[in-house]
Amino acid sequence: MKINFVAFLDPSVHHGGGEQITSTLLQEGERRGHTFTRTFKNPESLNYDKDADLNILWDINNCPEQNNPFDKNWINGIVNSDIPFIYGTGGYEDICSLGTLPCNGETDGEICNISRSHRVFGEGGIYRAHPKTCPAKERASLLKKAQLCIFFSDLHKSMTEKVIGEVNSFIAIPPVNGLEKYYDMEIERDLDLLSYGGHLEHKGFFNILEEFPDRDCAFIGGGIHILLQLYRYGRFGGKVPQEQMPEVLNRAKTFVHMPRWPEPYGITTLQAALCGCEVVENENSVVMRGRDISEVVEEIKQWERCGPIWNKIEEVTS
Repeated sequence: MKINFVAFLDPSVHHGGGEQITSTLLQEGERRGHTFTRTFKNPESLNYDKDADLNILWDINNCPEQNNPFDKNWINGIVNSDIPFIYGTGGYEDICSLGTLPCNGETDGEICNISRSHRVFGEGGIYRAHPKTCPAKERASLLKKAQLCIFFSDLHKSMTEKVIGEVNSFIAIPPVNGLEKYYDMEIERDLDLLSYGGHLEHKGFFNILEEFPDRDCAFIGGGIHILLQLYRYGRFGGKVPQEQMPEVLNRAKTFVHMPRWPEPYGITTLQAALCGCEVVENENSVVMRGRDISEVVEEIKQWERCGPIWNKIEEVTS
């Protein structure tokens, strides 16, 4: 097929979790013989094949803080054209101007009902102004008109549909590579409690503080760690290079993951379990959910190259 692929971030330049998904998706599509015309906003590369067989739109409302959105009329033209389209999303930016769904899906889709005193606007939050309005109702057609919407967990799907209603959906698992590097090295565990990203509000800082007020928690990952200073809680290790993560996880007795937001997918709980940590999670952590490690690993292996995603795309567009 000739396919227009439209996303906000170019995965050949940006390498976050979402871009690892789109990069693998494009590689597997090319391996299957599909050809792509690519359109991105960062860096900007606006191309579009009017004779394409299929449009794939992916996280087109990502990074609103960059104030460089796609033209609404141009996107509406794609959505309402005769070319069928697939929509993929790794989060909630399409239905939430704050990205992390602090309303937990309780919205009319028009007005942002989050109080300005909510911690999402405070230190360690997302550092965005109160949007006043909610984009969900306006953007609902983006998902409702798609032949297929791709989500990455039951929670991801259910929270989105709670806001905009039922859509034609497919629940996938993002490609995860290198799990063989995560195993119990049987070394000294000198970290009592470890969290990846939990120094941020939406990643669960206040949940961890409430659950483990007297534990010495080490936090790793990117982002501002000012909450640790303000509440005099825990210590910060900063970003850890990917190749060092297995050893760091092996140093932890307990790995805690208690996000405030309904996280679409998060692989660190599995990596920690593979490394022999006790894993503590809440209802917003979707990967392990008390399941057997081998079951989760086997499930993930089937999705390594986005093959099942392409199988579904080819099925619904045949």
